[in-house]
Parts: sequence; C-alpha cells; structure tokens
Amino acid sequence: MRKVTWWQTRWRNYFSQLFNVHGVKDVGQAEIHTAEPLVPESSASEFELAIDKLKSHKSPGIGQIPAELIKAGGRTNLLGYS
Repeated sequence: MRKVTWWQTRWRNYFSQLFNVHGVKDVGQAEIHTAEPLVPESSASEFELAIDKLKSHKSPGIGQIPAELIKAGGRTNLLGYS
C-alpha cells in the first residue's frame, strides 16, 4: 500500500472544504447567487413594440423568420408568445 503524505492530506482537506457546502443538507435548498439579474416575463405590449420596431427587407435572424412574416401575423403571433 501507498503511504499518504502530508501534502496529499492537505490537498484532500482543501478540496473537501472548497467544493462542499457546509451546513446545507440539500444543495437544491441552498440559495443560488448569479451575476445576471432576474428578468421578468415579457408582456404582450412589449412584444407589440418589438414587432413594430422590426426593420423590413433585412436578413432573418437565427430562427430564419423574416420580419415581414412576423409583421404580417399581427396579433395572431402574440397569442403564441404570451
């Protein structure tokens, strides 16, 4: 068997303290802090404003849906988003 050195014990203790949450039995119950603020859900009026601001005759984005198609949908489009 290998003999455990002082350095190995020290590193084991260091990483044990670093990665373990002390005093919390369930990690799911721990309070999680993020750098990003929580953003509230968008309202239908915000979607309407965003659609009105879309520029026509531009290349579509990642979804490959042209602005003209989104604008043509009118309020019917908003039902799917809200």
